[in-house]
Amino acid sequence: MSGLLPLEHPEVTALLLAYKEQAANRAKEEKARGKKMEKELSMSAEEAEMAALKAEWNFRLRPHCSGEYEIRGYKGKDTIIHVPASIGGLPVTRIGEKAFSSFWQKNEARKKALDAVTEIHIPDSVKDIGESAFSGCRSLKTLQLPDCLDSLGREAFMGCASLERLKMPDIRGGLVRDKMFKYCSSLREIAVPRRESWINTSDFSCCTALTDVVIPAQVEEIRGYAFMGCSGLKAVHVHGGVKKFYKTAFQDCPGLTIYGPAGGLAEQYAKEKGIPFVPEGDSL
Repeated sequence: MSGLLPLEHPEVTALLLAYKEQAANRAKEEKARGKKMEKELSMSAEEAEMAALKAEWNFRLRPHCSGEYEIRGYKGKDTIIHVPASIGGLPVTRIGEKAFSSFWQKNEARKKALDAVTEIHIPDSVKDIGESAFSGCRSLKTLQLPDCLDSLGREAFMGCASLERLKMPDIRGGLVRDKMFKYCSSLREIAVPRRESWINTSDFSCCTALTDVVIPAQVEEIRGYAFMGCSGLKAVHVHGGVKKFYKTAFQDCPGLTIYGPAGGLAEQYAKEKGIPFVPEGDSL
């Protein structure tokens, strides 16, 4: 006699039910995979582009700015970053506060990725850059900015310790922020925007690689702590139009010599602070 159990036996019934359930689940999974594949295949090029952008960027439509996007953060892992000029056919016009900042990044994986970024290219469509947008990007060596901006927030480049030089854009509204390049310890060359009438508070403090600075003709004030702690600074060339030096402008710059018109405010300031002065340019 066979050892097989009859079909009506409880154990056989349970096995059959389990098999049917597994088969039904597999069928559901296959159906779901099929629908997903159909959706992916039917996705338009625009939808595919948007999906790719969402995977790499945090962005939003700008409040009170019809049809313009703001970049709020980067989620990718590339060390060379090109910010998109448009999203869904609409222009990207703003880099938001702390968008690339590792200082303010709480997620350790994201912080590590931002610390590894070496180049960032900003398109000409961008007109505003928010506060601390690039602060703390320790490996950032190359930053390409538009030729002109409407605004640039405070501490935008603070702590970019590998940044050696930067061509600053013309700022239509003027730079009214401070600590712009504080702790940029590799910074060697910087051109102040032609609309800027002052060097602001702590703008270049602790930029220890700066050795020679030419104050542009339009600058009228050099504010407090502007170059504090620039231990490598050897020469500052000042024109006759500077109307005010704050007392702490060149604090802790031990090897500094100031060059400027004889008899002018620069010479007076240098004498008061015990800084060597060399006449240069037209006397007043």
